[in-house]
Amino acid sequence: MRTITSRTSARSAATHSTGTRRAISRLGGGALSAAAIGALLIGCTGGGGADATDDSPEATEQQQDGARSDWTGTVSAQQMPETDGVSYFVLENLYQQLDERGRMSAEELEATQFIGSQGGTCEGEAVVNGSAATCTLVEHDEMAEPTGPELTVTVRVVPAGFGNPALLMFADADGPTDFTVPADAEIGFGKVATPIPAEVSGQQVADALVNSVNFAIKGDGQPVPGMEATCEMADGGITASCQLTGAPDGGNGTWEAIAQRGPTSDPHDGQWYLFTKVPA
Repeated sequence: MRTITSRTSARSAATHSTGTRRAISRLGGGALSAAAIGALLIGCTGGGGADATDDSPEATEQQQDGARSDWTGTVSAQQMPETDGVSYFVLENLYQQLDERGRMSAEELEATQFIGSQGGTCEGEAVVNGSAATCTLVEHDEMAEPTGPELTVTVRVVPAGFGNPALLMFADADGPTDFTVPADAEIGFGKVATPIPAEVSGQQVADALVNSVNFAIKGDGQPVPGMEATCEMADGGITASCQLTGAPDGGNGTWEAIAQRGPTSDPHDGQWYLFTKVPA
């Protein structure tokens, strides 16, 4: 497989909450986004195995493989199933510290950019590594005009890295649809222009990862000098394994990507990938 390096400065299509900025042109269509990242430490003991302080390449690979095995059943490891109605993921970076409990109330969720701009109403609370909240909103077009039926949005709070939380949301016209993410995992979400996974290149996914990380750091997405990624595609373009270097605050390392449905005005406009950072 060919490995390609990217150091893109293109703007991410995921939602980045900076006051009134609206980065999603339209609700509808269909694409998934997002998931959480984590600090899972896998210690190996006994006969010749790596112990918790072993930082050799073999020990690191064992840790990463152990972490990936914990992703079974989450959106970091499998695609969300198709539904009869409109359904897609949205990731919104918050650029704020949550309280020590890592939770957001219904009222706080209603004040966020994506949910608030759609006049959404929420129930319950979203808790890191815990419960999800449920919100109801109406599809709007680029002119903020209502265009369709109510959508139910399942909302989870996830780490986005760099000290910032994010909201990972799944909107589904068929009703509440829950999803799970790896515990404590850092998540990113990005779009490539090619709509068919089998035709997506490693260059495109690397661009999307760098873009996603830039926006996780701060709302203007200003490129970090020297940050770059290399990605190898697998499973016919459904997944990719990427290496990120030059990132601040622990962002460097392995990021796994999986194709998911995300927000777009045209289902043929491109493909979205959910990125999850493998613990070092």
